[in-house]
Amino acid sequence: MGCGSSASAPYQSHPGVKTLEGQGGQVQGQGPSHFRNGQEPGEVPVIATQVSARALQVLAADLRPDASVPRMATATAHHAPGLRQSAAPRHPRHRVSVASSDSEGPWDKDDLSYGPSFGPEELQPADLIQIQQLPVQPNSYYVGGVLAKTDNCQIHLGASYSSKTKVIVKRVSREGSAQPFQTHVNEVRCLLRLQHDRIVKLLGVSLSPDHFLDIILEYCPMGALRNYVKENEEPKRLLQLLCDTAEALAFMHGQWFAHLDVKPHNILVQEGEVPRAKLCDFGTATRIGASGCLCGLMGTPGYRAPEIEERSEFNAYKADVWSLGKVAEFVETSCGRPLGVYRELLETRPGLADAPAPAQKGPQKRARVQSPAKRKEGTKETSSSSSAASPTGAASPPSAPKKFPARMMICWLLFGCRLVCQANRILLGALLPAIRQELTLSDAEAGSLLSAFASGYMFTQILGGALADLLGGKWILQLAITAVSLGSLVAPVALQQGLWPAYCTYFFMGIFEGPSFPTAGSMLSKWIPARERSLSSSLADTGGSIGGLLALAAGPVVASYLGWKACFVIFGMLSITFCSAWLCLASSSPAQSSWVSKQELKMLIDEGVVEKATKQRPSPVASGTFPAVPWRIFISPPVLAVCYAHSVFNFGRYFLYGWIPTFYSQVLDVPATTAAACMTCLQVADAYVKLIVAPFADNLVNSGRLSILGLRRLLSCSAFVGFGAGLCFCSCTRSPVLVTAALMAAKSASSCHAAGFKTNYLDISKKHTGTISGVGNTMATFASTLSPMLAGTVIQGSGWNAMFLLCFAVNLSGAVVFGLFSSATNLDRKD
Repeated sequence: MGCGSSASAPYQSHPGVKTLEGQGGQVQGQGPSHFRNGQEPGEVPVIATQVSARALQVLAADLRPDASVPRMATATAHHAPGLRQSAAPRHPRHRVSVASSDSEGPWDKDDLSYGPSFGPEELQPADLIQIQQLPVQPNSYYVGGVLAKTDNCQIHLGASYSSKTKVIVKRVSREGSAQPFQTHVNEVRCLLRLQHDRIVKLLGVSLSPDHFLDIILEYCPMGALRNYVKENEEPKRLLQLLCDTAEALAFMHGQWFAHLDVKPHNILVQEGEVPRAKLCDFGTATRIGASGCLCGLMGTPGYRAPEIEERSEFNAYKADVWSLGKVAEFVETSCGRPLGVYRELLETRPGLADAPAPAQKGPQKRARVQSPAKRKEGTKETSSSSSAASPTGAASPPSAPKKFPARMMICWLLFGCRLVCQANRILLGALLPAIRQELTLSDAEAGSLLSAFASGYMFTQILGGALADLLGGKWILQLAITAVSLGSLVAPVALQQGLWPAYCTYFFMGIFEGPSFPTAGSMLSKWIPARERSLSSSLADTGGSIGGLLALAAGPVVASYLGWKACFVIFGMLSITFCSAWLCLASSSPAQSSWVSKQELKMLIDEGVVEKATKQRPSPVASGTFPAVPWRIFISPPVLAVCYAHSVFNFGRYFLYGWIPTFYSQVLDVPATTAAACMTCLQVADAYVKLIVAPFADNLVNSGRLSILGLRRLLSCSAFVGFGAGLCFCSCTRSPVLVTAALMAAKSASSCHAAGFKTNYLDISKKHTGTISGVGNTMATFASTLSPMLAGTVIQGSGWNAMFLLCFAVNLSGAVVFGLFSSATNLDRKD
């Protein structure tokens, strides 16, 4: 489905759009057009978009189930790209045919002004004039209860004061939308332009003084096709809805628009004797032109074409047809009856290929997407004849090797950072028995030494997070991992010099490592789109689990063979090696990276992760102006909720790490080596579950089954309850096997927090993620210090069962607070 001098070939990486053989590339009309505008006799369609019109014909002409509904004609009726209007001819530039090879193409001055990336960021004067003519004007409608809530808007049921009819009010917050505001402006402009019976009607637009954009749409009481198909299994009606959707797409393609997000969620069902479908949600709709070429990640996973998934160029019109085929497949699967429709849209007939596109003389304007021959991506140019090397068009030029996404490289680098920091931090505790045997440290001295790191760690988290938000995180993390690496190299000498040199060494290691957690969150917010946050945050967090596992499991083994001093040196030298990799590969943001491709950077801009003017905007250091931190944000309920959740998490975690080994030895009478093996099993379960849950979590959001907020609450509330219940179960048994199983279940449940509240830091702010993470981690550090001390008091006074029940109550409070007060709405103020 690539774009070049040859028309788009059928899909190669997956069964493609089926082409229907015509006579010499021309489609003959068969009856009156269902649209007002039809094809003039003898007009030849543009070959590059011919497949789209013909694939739509499969539904529109051959499968319309109800004779009482006006039958769509063949491609004549579709007003497919390349067919001009008969009633009101377009400008001569819009007539494109094989005969007119010197045509300038279907362009006018506003052709590039529709699309989430191409269009303006605010409504234009011409749009406002059209809005004033809509039936529902500002202050003439009532906004009722919330029907649905997403990360981008709230859907309200409303009513018009004058007509007393129900309407849908799509309310968008300029500051709170996960998508750029430009996307919602694009939806309004597209709906103003695309007026058709099978497209949801735009009834009004209102921009309130408090920065809410209300998009008022017609009300379809039967809801979306996604839910309707589950209650109505009659194939006749379902086929009718598919045909209506095909009709809407055919009209859009006739106006040179592609929808780019066709899915059951975006097809509404209108009430009537014969239920009819209406296409909605035009935020990603783009006006492209005859070539149909685009490049970038758009649409919904599961409904977008393989070429989009592969980040290669694709024909947007054919991508709509592919998505329609997936919708038909969904309908057939849901109703449990074969419709025999989607195969016509997804399967390729062997031996068919598109004919070469007509040669164009002179420069051809494109929708900000150049042809592959003009792209300077480091790949060789391919001639127009190479795509037609085979008589069937099956041969195609070899594609360039795909580049590993730079954002995933950053995730793996952050994984390494957390691994290095945690391994060097925990190594002292893992080697402490061997150290005490040689240096004869008392219990008090050992306790002071273990507290040194935490004492320094809590002082720099807020400052480090704020600096990462302001200046970028690369050099702050570089300093952190270098400091802990050098600290491990120096530790053997410092320990031999006495308690205070060793204490100061670990105190300063804590000072420098303090910013690591908030800085990692700040970097993720600058690199990762919302749909990938669970995976990226969990991957980075898993690095800490693996680092702790290496220190606890490998550290004593290495020390037993080579000595504890050599173990410190080995860990330090390996960490220094990683510091070199971080220095060469890491970047604070995509705009500063030399590894990010143009396609990936464009995708990140489209997703709102990177601002368009980032490269032109001077840094705060260069300009001498430092933006003020809105400290009021830290007393908002969403921030307090995520900070409290973090504190509860650390309270239970450090009770488990600090006291459960003692529970094994004193209560269960388990040898120390067996207890260590059981604790290692907990670390393995922690890392494993994090990596399993993260892709599943992102898939729930991307498929539309859960909102981001719903996912965060589900995971963290379940994790709190599961962790508390696991500890509570330990009060009911004294079997080492059952206790270990309960603790593994508890630790596995707790691992879900990596895609829960820990990722929620990225949801509630992009500009101040590091600062908020620093505040939350500082509060959590106090909780982790309080937990072991409180546990000692409770266990001594009331016993182990009382402490287990206290942990259950604390975790239950975390579930209640986070479940009630958390939010996924971005709290940043507009600058």
